[in-house]
Amino acid sequence: MRRLAKPGASADLADIWAGWASEIAADAFSFVHTGFASIAALHDVLDGDPALVFRHLPGDPHPISYLRVLLGVEMLPVFLRAGPWDALALSWTRRTSWKAPRRRRARSRRTRCSCWCGVRLTIDTQMRAFQRRALRAIVIPERVSPSALNELGARLGNALFTSAHWLWAEPLRIVA
Repeated sequence: MRRLAKPGASADLADIWAGWASEIAADAFSFVHTGFASIAALHDVLDGDPALVFRHLPGDPHPISYLRVLLGVEMLPVFLRAGPWDALALSWTRRTSWKAPRRRRARSRRTRCSCWCGVRLTIDTQMRAFQRRALRAIVIPERVSPSALNELGARLGNALFTSAHWLWAEPLRIVA
């Protein structure tokens, strides 16, 4: 995550992102398996009092909730184009950002600019843990796009939810 620091950028920002790496990786893992469902669920878990949505606790491995939802939303158009996540992001920013303390708003704006780069690093970087492959080479996020899930549902019909074979073969896509 230190690659997020651009020349002239704050070293603090890189350190903050590096501290969040484990949770960002977990969110990316969830995203490639369930797509928008993971982001919608994350939104529902993190939604609350704007003071808490913008809370930053130094050393906490969890990204600021406001940014964590937006980071998830940034994953979607990279692979799945426009969709209902655009409305979720707009609603999230409109509802929460104006209520945040001014200092936190400014820091979140600076950090938000790094979200797209963070998405690309998380999903497209070859990693030793994956035998020098990127996450998206192991789990293809396009398999949980709305069109792919609609096609799966149309092809399998009621069997999608009643067939033991499909429940075992595609459990995460069924959740998505």
